[in-house]
Amino acid sequence: MTSQTLIDELIKKCEHSFELSDNIDVIKIAESLGLRVMSVDFKNDGSANIVYNNDSEQFIIYVNSKQKKERQRFSIAHEIAHYLLHKNEIKEKGKVDRIGYDSLSNEQEREADKLAAQILIPENTNTRKYY
Repeated sequence: MTSQTLIDELIKKCEHSFELSDNIDVIKIAESLGLRVMSVDFKNDGSANIVYNNDSEQFIIYVNSKQKKERQRFSIAHEIAHYLLHKNEIKEKGKVDRIGYDSLSNEQEREADKLAAQILIPENTNTRKYY
């Protein structure tokens, strides 16, 4: 499945989450996928990570509350992209972060960056406000 197909399906599934003139609400998109989003004060300079809880079988996105809102939106979209593209790796590792032993490959990070950008600015919806 191509990333554009993923985006088209995601937008179709989440159309009720935003109106044409609104910003794309990444938290509502995450919630529609069954993901929880938690804003927390990171002790380091990290932006976000995604965690899989084996006990509850739930994915949770943690986003750094100290980051600017625009950065938080991209970080949440990036973690949604990891969920869509790398769900099995997240389950295996328990947590995915950009740094340390929790990190995925550089290629997987680039894939998540690209899909995050497409989530925030879908190609086929150029009439939306993005900022």
